[in-house]
Amino acid sequence: MNTAARTPRERIQQKSLLHSAVHTEAALTTPTDPTTALSALRQILAGPNSGAAFQSVVIATVRIVERAMCREHCVAQAALSLGQQEKLSGMVETIEEAALLLRDQLSAQGNSLTHLCGERPARSNEAEPWPDALFSAVQVLDESVSQLVSLSNAQPKGSSSRALSDCTAQLLRSHHNTLLLEAEEWMA
Repeated sequence: MNTAARTPRERIQQKSLLHSAVHTEAALTTPTDPTTALSALRQILAGPNSGAAFQSVVIATVRIVERAMCREHCVAQAALSLGQQEKLSGMVETIEEAALLLRDQLSAQGNSLTHLCGERPARSNEAEPWPDALFSAVQVLDESVSQLVSLSNAQPKGSSSRALSDCTAQLLRSHHNTLLLEAEEWMA
């Protein structure tokens, strides 16, 4: 059956269970609490990280995080209740802060390179229906975590580049898992 032809509810039901952190070193070293993950991100970015390899990882990470951030904005706009909106807005604030921390780390040349990769993902002013926004956000976060895991695995063990990728993957993984729990509650 064609995936595009199924309803968002059916596609969400087909998603695997919550992401586990077994794919990276982050499973043992990075906390799942977003506030703690932001603190860990700040610590990593505060270190001596001016090399070209690190800048390349930051550029890729910025692009991944900003794409996920746009989808999180959409799902927060489509929230069904005030409580849900507050919870999702908190996630959006966290991912926005992560994006700003990463952007601040870029050198002038690195910042220019993010523009060469294409424009920042545009946010729609029109709210999507909840199921569509939720499914899309879960899907983008799933892809983002996979991309960050691949990026992490390509970096030398113990490097700040790998720590950055792991920490960011853990943050997005926690957002992915939160949205899957929201989907579960919605379908119940």
